Amino acid sequence: MKNGVCPKCQSTEIYTDARQPKRGDRCSLPVTSWTKVFVDLYICLHCGFFEEYIRPEDLKNEKMMEKVRQQFRKL
Repeated sequence: MKNGVCPKCQSTEIYTDARQPKRGDRCSLPVTSWTKVFVDLYICLHCGFFEEYIRPEDLKNEKMMEKVRQQFRKL
């Protein structure tokens, strides 16, 4: 979806809130009571499918990603 094409309907009507200031409950994912990672939302305005991705700057933070590894179950 980050490439601008919906994986469900192949539409290119994809919009994102990436690089916008985050606010509200859906903007972050709690990792611990003191730590959260921010997510960017991608939505298809044709079919309504959406995906969320951890922001790249948080993915590069090894300390934060280690906390994610400790708190979440690997599939």
